[in-house]
Amino acid sequence: MKETGHFPSATELNKRNLKSLVQAAYTYHDGFNNIRKKMGLKLFEQKKEYGTLEELTLGLKKMWKEHPEVKNQIPNDDWMRKNGYSNLGHSIYRNHGGFRKVREKLGIAQLNRYARGELKDWNNLTKELKKITKKYTQYKDTLPSTNWLRENGYYGIASSIIKYHGGFSSVRKKLGKSDLRRPNGCLNDFNYVLNSVKEIMDKNSLDNVPSYSFLYSINESSLAYAIGKYHGGIRKLRDFLGKDQIQIECGKWKNLEFTMNQAIDFMKREGYDHLPGNEILKKMNMSSLSTAISKYHGGKETFREKLNQFRQRPPQRQQLASLLEQYASGGGN
Repeated sequence: MKETGHFPSATELNKRNLKSLVQAAYTYHDGFNNIRKKMGLKLFEQKKEYGTLEELTLGLKKMWKEHPEVKNQIPNDDWMRKNGYSNLGHSIYRNHGGFRKVREKLGIAQLNRYARGELKDWNNLTKELKKITKKYTQYKDTLPSTNWLRENGYYGIASSIIKYHGGFSSVRKKLGKSDLRRPNGCLNDFNYVLNSVKEIMDKNSLDNVPSYSFLYSINESSLAYAIGKYHGGIRKLRDFLGKDQIQIECGKWKNLEFTMNQAIDFMKREGYDHLPGNEILKKMNMSSLSTAISKYHGGKETFREKLNQFRQRPPQRQQLASLLEQYASGGGN
């Protein structure tokens, strides 16, 4: 206390390599506040992170800026944990009444459109599944996977299939749909994978081996994973089949205009309004673009500002300010 001028926190003690003191405080003295109380000191009240709606909104704005692919939506708690926003998700539950209430307060569309227990009813579930297979015709003969449903906002359907209806294979069987599961170990077999890729090329009238992003888009994530993990990647398959490599000279990525055009082509091809984060780029086989942005063009935020100017769009800060004005004027209530 002589050094710090105040009663030190556990964080301060840990930084000074006094972890044994911290452990003793909790093990033998019921924590730091109890010690403060015995010493006649003011108790420490931890400030709630994102405790007010204004603070929460600023936290969401920051998340949207870093992940424009979520398109100003509030993703579910699983997404927040996986992408490093667990504190934000925790605060939504603990301080603001949950995700549904926060979306209502901010005027944001709900991801889960179903009342609690509604999809426990088989007829309600099949009705919703028919809507999906009608909208996404690639699933007319089967059903999408749990990952696809969650990635596209159908969290309630995915959960109810597992919780109430015996899982995806059981539901596909009841509906007379084909099962997406393959025999165990078949994706380790190069010939099996090769034939699967040829079938996809024939079915979709493709002249080249499809990219990882295309495979993900048609619900072939397990095949895409196997190609990368067990069979040397898409490039090796293209070499084997004598198909053209989608290749770019390394030095070209140093050119800002070239990199921006590559980014714009990717966004148009994949349907993005804003350039997504590095994790999405790498997942969609755009690691070279992600690396070039970080290595040559000042990182993602600087590059996005330049890209917006190149596309004659308002800079990110101006877009953010505009969004804040909408909430301040009552657009979020």
